[in-house]
Amino acid sequence: MKIAISSSDGNFVDIHFGKCLKWTIADFDPQTGNFSILQTREAQRLCSGGGHNENAVETIFETLSDCGIIITARMGIWIKQSAINRGIKVIEYVGEIKDCLEILRKS
Repeated sequence: MKIAISSSDGNFVDIHFGKCLKWTIADFDPQTGNFSILQTREAQRLCSGGGHNENAVETIFETLSDCGIIITARMGIWIKQSAINRGIKVIEYVGEIKDCLEILRKS
């Protein structure tokens, strides 16, 4: 399963969904807990100066279309609902990616 992670360095979940310019994409096996970082993907910024670029929403979801889970430090209510409506599970978490994936594996 592919997971999109908002991370500034590929090790920590530390960026708000709407401010993430580069997404870390990981392949995760929930049965074994094994994961590997596959790539980073560039995305258009959704939030800027208190407003939202609603045109960027479709572009971001297209960029992450093969990911079943999004892990991000924070996500606004309307964009979270949009993700859920698309069948994407959203996890808000701040900390090390490996720790978050361990929690995910146990759930």
